[in-house]
Amino acid sequence: MTLISLAIVVAFVTSWSGTLGLFEIEIWWELSSLITIMLLGH
Repeated sequence: MTLISLAIVVAFVTSWSGTLGLFEIEIWWELSSLITIMLLGH
């Protein structure tokens, strides 16, 4: 669960900073699919 929590936090921070223009990457789709899979799998 710690690893999944870390993955969710990193994906959120990366996507948010991409939205703010700090990076050229946005992985909102990966974050939403990760949360969906975790909700359905557990």
